Amino acid sequence: MEEKPKKRTLLIATDSFLPRWDGIARFLYEVIPYLKKHFDIIVAAPRFKGKLQGIEDIVVVRFPVYKRKIGDINPAKFKRKQMKRLVKKADIVWTHSIGFIGALAMHYAKKLNRPLISFVHSVEWFLFSKSLKRGKKLVEFTIRKIVPFLYNKCNVIMVPFDGMVPLIEDQGITPKKEIVYLGIDTHRFRPAESKRLAKERLDLNPNNVVIGYLGRFGREKDLATLYKAFRRIHHDKPNTTLLLVGGEISFDDMEDVKV
Repeated sequence: MEEKPKKRTLLIATDSFLPRWDGIARFLYEVIPYLKKHFDIIVAAPRFKGKLQGIEDIVVVRFPVYKRKIGDINPAKFKRKQMKRLVKKADIVWTHSIGFIGALAMHYAKKLNRPLISFVHSVEWFLFSKSLKRGKKLVEFTIRKIVPFLYNKCNVIMVPFDGMVPLIEDQGITPKKEIVYLGIDTHRFRPAESKRLAKERLDLNPNNVVIGYLGRFGREKDLATLYKAFRRIHHDKPNTTLLLVGGEISFDDMEDVKV
């Protein structure tokens, strides 16, 4: 009987993963089932609170996290020896952030001569600083200095849309860019057959126009500005409701809002 060719090992290094849900975690949750058909997958990720479930037949190495949050996330602790061992095992390293885990993986991938691919999901040097209570300008300045140092170690950089390319190149990041357009599962995410019934199920006035927001309630999302804009619309068109989905933070003094 002919043996199957051995799969290459793909190390996915990310500072955001299950059981904490956000855009990166959702992306990996959707794409890993396809990738594991072609690779032996190791995921290096933070050990967030909660049970890790939903993805089978892969190895997940969870790094301990600090108790103190930065923005709305508990950063992973530096574990140099552990990361070096993981990168040594890998044939390819694929990073999804420049937090402690992503940065360490990039450092050792370059040092150990492993092919390094990074997916730049967002403008990290700008958005991360906006998630902080104080020191925004200093943090943004520091990250802008770190960003080219890390991303210039890559062989390929993936971006989700064309407009990200000039934003990256403006930071002095020179490796090859590949645009990987993101899609959705149209079997799961599709318009309701009856908007009226869908509104009623959410205890919304079926006659109102609903403006929806879906995503984390992080500080950098600036939901206060969204609410101010909604109030202006609501003043002119009273039959409107703002629907916020994706967080547990309670908002005080918000009228005509469903969370």
